[in-house]
Amino acid sequence: MHTTHGLIHGLAGLGAFVLFLPPSAFVMAWHFAAQPGARRWTLYSAAIGALVLAVFIAMTTTSALDGAGRWPDAPTGILQRIGIIGGWTWIAMVAWHQLRVARPVAPAHGALRSDTPHRSAA
Repeated sequence: MHTTHGLIHGLAGLGAFVLFLPPSAFVMAWHFAAQPGARRWTLYSAAIGALVLAVFIAMTTTSALDGAGRWPDAPTGILQRIGIIGGWTWIAMVAWHQLRVARPVAPAHGALRSDTPHRSAA
């Protein structure tokens, strides 16, 4: 029997690692596929989407086998960590990449720009 906290935690994990993260990785793979020179990002994103789904399936299977007593001390926890580390690392790397390739933002009104000569107060 699960506690309310355990049920919420399980549903949040289901949402994050099945409903949100893999589709996001596949959408980003599609996005990167349309960009010249982004083949590695395409492959990385598609691989992470597949990895997270595969790990979730393996984790669910090992957990069920452990619960039924057919595979005592199954490696469910290590599988979970592989999915978590892979998924969250991918999120951080894509964010970092997108920040690097983003167009520079115009300076705020009145801010000094480095490409314009500064007037000296004479």
